Amino acid sequence: MSHRQKNKAAKADRASFFLAKSATPHAREGRSPDADGGAARSEEDPPLSPMSSDTGPEDSPPTTQQLKKMLSELTDTIQKNMATQIQTLTADLRKEIIEVSQRTAQIEKRMDDFAEAHNGLADKLHELDTVLHDHAVKMADMEDRSRRNNLRIRGIPESVLNPALPDYLLDLFQALSPETHPDQLIIDRAHRLRRPKHLPNSTARDVIVRFEHPAHQACQIPTRT
Repeated sequence: MSHRQKNKAAKADRASFFLAKSATPHAREGRSPDADGGAARSEEDPPLSPMSSDTGPEDSPPTTQQLKKMLSELTDTIQKNMATQIQTLTADLRKEIIEVSQRTAQIEKRMDDFAEAHNGLADKLHELDTVLHDHAVKMADMEDRSRRNNLRIRGIPESVLNPALPDYLLDLFQALSPETHPDQLIIDRAHRLRRPKHLPNSTARDVIVRFEHPAHQACQIPTRT
């Protein structure tokens, strides 16, 4: 036997050995390779349930109908939530509007009361102004009447002092109006006035004399008012 023939015989022995070894487990278990393959396939791919047969595998994407259904349900839920919130907000807003309306009505009523009171005060003020004006006119008339007994004389020298003014004035009036009876020349009082600031100190101060009778009756002399 040659060397080449020996190698071929060795390879044939190894091949027969591996074939015999791979076939041994099946022979020991008493089942065929086809039976094992069927069992493996049955374990890896279980039979489909009725639901999985309708909808497909769990990891498969949803169909268009399923998406439409989910979108419709989501839209309904959002609309219901929005409707509830809108109703709540509308109720709160309506309540606030009612409160504001009530407050506005109260303010308007108070403003009407204030306007009425103001009009009353304005009318009363007008009446008081009228009364005050009438009193002012009456007081002015009374002052004018009280001044009828007064006479202002200018030019009496400063050498005539206040105590000597009544006698000096009696002599002056009798000299100016001899026909006047002495009983009408009864002097109540006489005094000098303050000198105006624009006049020099050498100017004699005016004298005010008050008669018991009106001045135009006391002495019939020309006077200026």
